[in-house]
Amino acid sequence: MKAIRTFLIVVLLSVVCLVNFVAALHGYQRSMQKADQLLAQQLQSTGQLLYRLYQLLPAEPSNQRLAELLGEQFLFQIWRGETLLAHSANAPSTPFATATARGALKQTRYYRGGQWHYEFIDKPPLLMIIAEPEGLYSALIEEMIIDSILPIIWVLPAIALLVWLIVRRGLAPLRQLARVLHQRSDQDLRPLNDRDYPNEIRTVVTATNQLLHRLDLAFGRERRFAADAAHELRTPLAGLKVNLHNLRRQYSSDSDEADTLLALNASVDRMSHSIEQILALHRFSPEQFESNLERLDLTQLARDTIAECYVMIEQRDQTIGLSGQDCPIYADRFALTTVLRNLIDNASKYTPNGGRVELTVTADEQCATLRIEDSGPGIASAEREAVTDRFYRIGQDRNSSGITGSGLGLSIVKSIVTLHCGEIHLDRSKRLGGLDCRVSLPLNSPTLRSGA
Repeated sequence: MKAIRTFLIVVLLSVVCLVNFVAALHGYQRSMQKADQLLAQQLQSTGQLLYRLYQLLPAEPSNQRLAELLGEQFLFQIWRGETLLAHSANAPSTPFATATARGALKQTRYYRGGQWHYEFIDKPPLLMIIAEPEGLYSALIEEMIIDSILPIIWVLPAIALLVWLIVRRGLAPLRQLARVLHQRSDQDLRPLNDRDYPNEIRTVVTATNQLLHRLDLAFGRERRFAADAAHELRTPLAGLKVNLHNLRRQYSSDSDEADTLLALNASVDRMSHSIEQILALHRFSPEQFESNLERLDLTQLARDTIAECYVMIEQRDQTIGLSGQDCPIYADRFALTTVLRNLIDNASKYTPNGGRVELTVTADEQCATLRIEDSGPGIASAEREAVTDRFYRIGQDRNSSGITGSGLGLSIVKSIVTLHCGEIHLDRSKRLGGLDCRVSLPLNSPTLRSGA
C-alpha cells in the first residue's frame, strides 16, 4: 500500500507541477506580448504628443526644447522626405530605422550599447520615429510577471499537502481492511463485513470472503478426514492385534510361527504408533491448532507425565528423576503434555536398559526451560537440526537401540514449541553422555505463531 500511496502522490504532484509550469510559461509569454503592445501604444501616444508639440512651437523649434518637453529618455526624429527637420540629442543624423521594418510585431534596434523599441508616426508630409530604451521598462515588466507567477509557485507546497491528505484519505479503506485482516486469527474464517467499504474495495472484500469460505470448507474436509482416519485405522489395527495375540497362543514360543507372529505384532505396533503420531502432528499443525492457554505449573505437569510413562521406564529397568521448583507458565495443557510424553518416550526408547533419564525445570525473568537428558547414544551434531524434520530418522533406524519409529516425535515437539513462541535446542549431555534436549517457553501468555 505504501507503493500505491507513493505512486499516486508522485504522479499527482508531477501533473500539478507540469500544469503549473505550462501555465506559468504561457502566462509569461502572454505578459510579454501584452507588455510589448503597451509599449507600442505608449510610443504611439508619445509620437502623437511630439507631433502636437512640433505644431504648437515656433516654426523653427529647437531640438533641445522638444526633448525637454517630451522627456530625455526618448529618442526621436522628424523627417520631411529625406530632410531631417528635428531630432533629439541622442538621435543619429541618419534615419534611425528604415521603412522596410515597419509593420513588424516588435520593432527593435540595437543602438549605443542597448536595445531600443521604436515606432513610426505617419503625419504626411511628416514622418516621425520615436524610440525608448528597453532597459527602462524591462525590469518593471519582469517584476510584474514574477509577481503574477510566484503565487503559482508558492501554492505548490499547499497543493502537495492537500494531495497527500486526499490520497491518504482515499486509501484509508485499504488500511482499514489490512488492519481487520491482521487482527483475524488463523481460526477465524468468518466473512468480512463489506458495508463499510467503497465499491472498489468491496470487490476485494467479496473475493476475500469467497476465499475464506473455500478455506473453511477445505479445513472442514481435512478435520473430517482426520476424524474418519482415526476411527477407520485404529479399529482394524486393534482387531488385528487381538487376532495376532490369539494366534500366538496356539504356537510354542520357540517355533518359527511364533517368531513370525512376533514380527507381525511389532509391525502392527509400529503402524499404530505412526498413525497416532500422524494424527497428533495434524492436530498441532498451525491450521488446526486451537489455542486453549491456561496458567499451569510446568514442574507439576512434568511430574504427572512421568507418572503416566513410569510403567514403560520400569519395564526397561531405567531410572528417571525430576528436579526444579514451581514454574507457572501460560500454555495449552494437552499440547505441552504431548511434548513431555514424546521427549520422555524418546529418551527412554533410545537409552539402554538400566540407563538414566533426568528432567530439570528452571526459570528466569522471561522464560522457563525444560531440560531432558539421557544416558543413551545421543545424536551427532551434523544431524541435530535434521531430526526435527518430519519422517527423518537417524541411520534409517539402524541404531544400537533397535527401536523402530516413524520419525515424527521431534517434529511434533518442534511444531508445538514453535506455536507457543518457544525454542528447542539439541546438544550432548555433559552429565549423562547422551542427548541433552532443552525446551524454552515464555512465561507470559504467548501470541501463537505458525510452526516451522
